[in-house]
Amino acid sequence: MSRPFASGDWFAGTPQDYVNEASSSIAYTGPFHVDEEKETLTHSMFVSLFPDSIGQTQIRE
Repeated sequence: MSRPFASGDWFAGTPQDYVNEASSSIAYTGPFHVDEEKETLTHSMFVSLFPDSIGQTQIRE
């Protein structure tokens, strides 16, 4: 669960603020495709908070 930074400023967070935020969330972006026939959503991860996900394509039902 995210907690507000004491400073109220993303760029003035403490090391613990960043650890708390990164360990409680995941974020990625990239194109997605909806296949209505298969009832799936496919995400292509071009940018990710978790670098190992970059380049992956994941399918959601």
